[in-house]
Amino acid sequence: MNLADPLRLLLEHGLQSNQYTNQPTPCVPMWSNAGCVDDGKDCGAWKVIMHYYRLKGGDDLSRKPEQMLLLSFSLQPEQCSLKKTLIAAVHKVEKSFDGCYVKSPDTKFRALICDGFNQGHLAEWLRIIATHPSIADDLYTKSSFLASTQFRPAIACLERLKDIGECSPVELPMGYYQGSEAFF
Repeated sequence: MNLADPLRLLLEHGLQSNQYTNQPTPCVPMWSNAGCVDDGKDCGAWKVIMHYYRLKGGDDLSRKPEQMLLLSFSLQPEQCSLKKTLIAAVHKVEKSFDGCYVKSPDTKFRALICDGFNQGHLAEWLRIIATHPSIADDLYTKSSFLASTQFRPAIACLERLKDIGECSPVELPMGYYQGSEAFF
């Protein structure tokens, strides 16, 4: 099952290149400062996710000692909000690709979608992102799927998939597992 591709296409529909133009974001391969090449498959879905992460202060939240302890043991506190689980998942995906040769935004997006699906939070995470006022106002044209529907039709379909349970492995790079003897 490839759920990430249609979700990526829906998230990229009507995405602006910046807040001052109404032109869609062009698909151009980007060079990172480490010399790695993004494959250009994902133009904006991961940028939308990272925009939300930065709006909510994801880096600062992830640096808190209690959050670092929870992340290091892959624990979720019982009283953790969906927003915090989303931020923690984005942080885990982003950090798992540090030091990897391929840092494709498409691969990161796929890993987040798999993680959200496996945790049973994917529909809620996308609802949180789609209903955030700054996301639709700053990143999308008025006629985009996200701005005009707040992603409701896609979220309704994803909610029906909740009962399937865990079936997609989270696609993380091998560097994420290095140093852990339990995997080797």
